[in-house]
Amino acid sequence: GHSVRGKTARIHAEKGRYEDELKPFQSFILFLHSLKMPCTWDGPPNSREAAWELLTHMNAYSIALGLVLTLGSMVAQVPEWPAIIRGKSSEGISFLTLFFGNVNQISSLVNIIIFRFPQLSTCPVVGFFSCSPSLLSLYQLLGTWISYFPVFIFALMYFNLDGSPERAREFRFAKIMFFAVVLYFLVTMSTAIGLLFTLGPCAYSTLAFGFSLGISSTIMNFVQWGQQIWRTWR
Repeated sequence: GHSVRGKTARIHAEKGRYEDELKPFQSFILFLHSLKMPCTWDGPPNSREAAWELLTHMNAYSIALGLVLTLGSMVAQVPEWPAIIRGKSSEGISFLTLFFGNVNQISSLVNIIIFRFPQLSTCPVVGFFSCSPSLLSLYQLLGTWISYFPVFIFALMYFNLDGSPERAREFRFAKIMFFAVVLYFLVTMSTAIGLLFTLGPCAYSTLAFGFSLGISSTIMNFVQWGQQIWRTWR
């Protein structure tokens, strides 16, 4: 009798411990549920009518403004390329800023892919040009990252070692951060694709992952500019 009661008590204790460990995740799921996002998903649309219901209908002015913002965000990063290549030096470029900036933009990009997946799924049905207005925010983030990521590559290519141990350590650290960015992209993108195609865009796990990326992007944005301001101030 005592052994059975003892075993039962241990089981209840273990159950209570696991419940305590899961409380933060349960709270996050309840938070997502409280948002009551209008998200329904029965699979990719199989007709043009079903696809049009998922799209955001925009006028010509809104589309033009979105295109200008997309091109502007890309052009803002490109001048860094020739500046590094012509000068054959990445002097003055902070690799920490590049690291946090890339993590920030990757998080934002994968976040928008998750939350725009229903609109993305309409493209095979209605065509690229018809679905694109609803995806301008995605194109903007994708274009920004595509134009920003090469700065990291050029900064490594034209890093001046000058034979000093300090510069060699900085270069090794910069390479580690570069490969960490590549790994972060592969892991987050593959996780998002796996969740989207197995559970769907409206599953709590998918939404939780998308929200966590949004929070990560916000934090990285503050850290990116905060450490840059600190370096400048010092």
